[in-house]
Amino acid sequence: MKLNIRKMLSALAAVISFLGASCQPPAQGPEPVSDTTNLKELPLFIIGNMIKIKMRDSIIPTIDSSISAQDPPIKITVTAEITPRKPSMMQTQFTDRPNENYVSVPFKVDYTLHLNNLPNRHLFQNLSINITAKDWYVDAGGTLTFTLNAEKPYLDGPSFTEQAINFFIGNWLTPFIDSKIRSSLPNAIRQVLPVEIFDPKCNRLDVVVPPNDPTYKNSYIEYQYKRPPLSQSVSSLDKIKVSLKSIRRLKAHNYEMNSILYDSSENINIELFANQKLIAFPMDQFKEEEVRSFPANEVTLVKPASTGSLILLANIMQSNFMKDSRFIEFKSNKSFGNGTQKLIVKKSFISKPRPLPGGGMSKPQTIWQDAYELTIQVNVNTPAVSVSQ
Repeated sequence: MKLNIRKMLSALAAVISFLGASCQPPAQGPEPVSDTTNLKELPLFIIGNMIKIKMRDSIIPTIDSSISAQDPPIKITVTAEITPRKPSMMQTQFTDRPNENYVSVPFKVDYTLHLNNLPNRHLFQNLSINITAKDWYVDAGGTLTFTLNAEKPYLDGPSFTEQAINFFIGNWLTPFIDSKIRSSLPNAIRQVLPVEIFDPKCNRLDVVVPPNDPTYKNSYIEYQYKRPPLSQSVSSLDKIKVSLKSIRRLKAHNYEMNSILYDSSENINIELFANQKLIAFPMDQFKEEEVRSFPANEVTLVKPASTGSLILLANIMQSNFMKDSRFIEFKSNKSFGNGTQKLIVKKSFISKPRPLPGGGMSKPQTIWQDAYELTIQVNVNTPAVSVSQ
């Protein structure tokens, strides 16, 4: 009985720790624009025009030709009405790499399918243009980049007129049209758009949505490049040095199966991000309770502002490409993590359903187990404090 209680408590603790294991690190940049120096603006109606051109030259012809090519053929003309939605600042949601801020400019598209001698049909699609300052953290500045993200269109239901026709001819028309259209819909799209801007260099990014602008025609993107201090001119007191010292493989078991997670001997790749800087090493034949040291390594960062932080993000990648990730964050009130730090990366397994006291079965749950302990050295130089006698 004591053993079962111990297992239950262990499972509960592991489930609770799931939140800490699965959260993504916060975005560290690009920062919003700070003043008018080198400030540039991009009206969002230009983004809307980009969407219209993409519709005219690519998306609409694809839908038109795919449906028209059906056997038997369906004669069709496609038109589209594009409605802009409110643009906003967003953050990427990666768990295995540094995140960043970006501007999302969303649209709702209503395609009208003009079917020959039949009532019109409608397709709807959500899409957005995401604007990023690609590589914003490098000294030379990032580049304003535009990415189209379009969901697969979905078919609206039949009109009242079509429902009536379908009823009187034996209920075969609507299923026939549905199948022909759905089988011809384009897949989701994600692609970088080749947009030429006079000066796309930037490391700060923002979006402005004026009040009382329901169509967002007067909204615009702000971006600028603020030259950072050259690394060679930065004082040692304004630098952080991070090195990966060692890794210990912990005992991580599926206690329901009494088996090791994942293999008794692992071939892995280890990544450590210190903000945007990367340290990486391979490791072969790594066994439980084994400790290994890394060759000499070090990355140097410019110390963040008092409102910034140092984020240490570790990835452990198995030979089958399975990846486990974990991060810790140190703000200025924690001296940006100065000293020796331990970062625990977890593994997981899915628990089996169990009978419940009141009947029924429990749902499978993801159970997390401590799996690797990385030792990381963070050196933050701080000014000496003189003590008056």
